Amino acid sequence: MEGVDDMAYESFDAYLSVTKSTPSEIYKDEFQELVNAEYENTTTLKEVLHNGNPITARVVGKFNTETLSKRNDNYQKIIFKTPDYEVKVGDIFEFDGAKWICTDVTHTTVSKSCTVTKSYYDLNIYKNSILYKVPCIVEDVTRLYSMGADENKYIIQPSTDIIIRVPNNEVTTLIERDEIYKIGMSQYKVVDISDIINPGLLILKCIWSAENQHLPNYSINILNGDNIQVNISDSLQIHCEVLDGDIVLSPPPPLIYTSSDESIATIDSDGVVSILSTGIVTFTVSLESDTNIKDTITVEFVDAPQHNYTVSISGSVSIIKGKTATYTAVFTDNGQPITETSEFWLTGDDGVSTTTLATITSQDSVNNTCVVTAGNTIGYVKLWCKNTTGTIISQPYRIQIKNIF
Repeated sequence: MEGVDDMAYESFDAYLSVTKSTPSEIYKDEFQELVNAEYENTTTLKEVLHNGNPITARVVGKFNTETLSKRNDNYQKIIFKTPDYEVKVGDIFEFDGAKWICTDVTHTTVSKSCTVTKSYYDLNIYKNSILYKVPCIVEDVTRLYSMGADENKYIIQPSTDIIIRVPNNEVTTLIERDEIYKIGMSQYKVVDISDIINPGLLILKCIWSAENQHLPNYSINILNGDNIQVNISDSLQIHCEVLDGDIVLSPPPPLIYTSSDESIATIDSDGVVSILSTGIVTFTVSLESDTNIKDTITVEFVDAPQHNYTVSISGSVSIIKGKTATYTAVFTDNGQPITETSEFWLTGDDGVSTTTLATITSQDSVNNTCVVTAGNTIGYVKLWCKNTTGTIISQPYRIQIKNIF
């Protein structure tokens, strides 16, 4: 019988060498064929963004784990078409006008699915002069393994304390204890952080705080102007500055440049425009971390443009009493920098009268800069600039003279 058994094993090995499949693999392949045939035959199929990438998947409701009867719309189950689809806890999904965080992954040899929890809030994380908005899950009364000294016990947070769950990634790992974060209308201090309770997520134990989270007040200012005309044979680069309040940031946080019509002109990540044909395009510059913070410029590309001379002033919009600030003027023709010599002057807030609230203590007509020194009285002044021939005159630049506090 031993010889017969050996022949059987040799025959099976020969079969595997031809089919390159085991019985389990054959079952898996046949099951996958069945799934492929029936996967889209359902009303639960949705277009979903997975970490920003579009996919098609089944999205089905999950039932309340406590009552086992009432559906809980804060939780959904996503079923993927193939068992080898890559998904992990902490991934972000977007569908039905909301963001969802993956909190659990189920994987068998023939299927893969995940549970996602709806995110109602973004955690604003300000690190290295960049503001990140990270979807989070907030729970005011949550049973979790305790963090800190009371190990192996369950805790129930009072209403003034919250638990925040966020994806564990390169941004959220910058969060530190004692930092303040605003959620809804309240401020909370991080008192403990765990990456082991729910691997793939960071669990933040937070308490209510009277302190306020400091967040930047970003704005973007395109320096080329609002509406310009450019010859299709010329070059164009969109120049802009990013401010936090009245402070110009250098270097600026990451920006996104977009074109409203890429058949006419495209724009790269440095603001350099590639002109393809005549027409009108609106370029938008926005913060990578918050695309709602943006500025736009409309450009008409023509064969023979008319001159459109402008001069714009940049610098701080406020000066503390007795202090100084430097201002720079940029002369352009249809948004393109040109060389001019400059002259600055100050007026009262009405734009006409003289002022004693501040003085121009120095100016460089070649480099188009000036230094403004504030007096000892609070109020507003307006700074102006023109070329020395007087043919190009700026709009007034309003500056506040203020107290130190």
